[in-house]
Amino acid sequence: MKRSKSSLVIFAVCGLFLLFCGVCCWPGQLFITFFTEKNEQRDKVSYRTCTGVVLDAETRKPIAGAQIMARVDCGSLGFETRYKSKYRFRQTNEKGRYRIPRISCYGFFLVESDFELTIYKTGYVAYNSRSIFKDGPRKDFKNKDNTVLLEKWDDKKFTMQDHVEHMGLVGCYPIIDEKSDESISFCREAKEEMIIACMYYYEWRTKSREMCEEAIGERLR
Repeated sequence: MKRSKSSLVIFAVCGLFLLFCGVCCWPGQLFITFFTEKNEQRDKVSYRTCTGVVLDAETRKPIAGAQIMARVDCGSLGFETRYKSKYRFRQTNEKGRYRIPRISCYGFFLVESDFELTIYKTGYVAYNSRSIFKDGPRKDFKNKDNTVLLEKWDDKKFTMQDHVEHMGLVGCYPIIDEKSDESISFCREAKEEMIIACMYYYEWRTKSREMCEEAIGERLR
């Protein structure tokens, strides 16, 4: 009986220690998030380096220079949950390959709570690790050795309004005002499509392209 009580005390002390680590340092954050996260995709990718190759869906040839953005939301532990996103940007090499180093949230009361990977190349439909454009949630994403097949944008298949929805998937607008060299480089790849989406917003008024080119150009400087 005494041995049983001693075991309970040791177990309780260890539990308190792990809880303390969970709110004060990143190893504890990993421990808490690992055992509380229910989303299988987040378990696979939140704390690992992402690798893969980007290919043309039709020719299966590698796509060099595709822009890649990885985002992790850092959530606070406490009475009120707040989120702050951290980004990492890369480009595919001449063989179409990419490698995104792990993104971690450092700081008191912070844990990684969500992950998203976006790949964009002018003239193609963007790739998103969480959803397929016009086709619902994505279920085939892998953080390691992921194969991305980019479909060419077909104006006969998609409408002008689809450009607006597509830009929402690409995600430039939340990051463009950060004015970092990497975020601007990522969004410059989508400049022409951003202009088209802007023109749709202005209902193709007279000189709408001039206005949109000026507005988008200013934000991409």
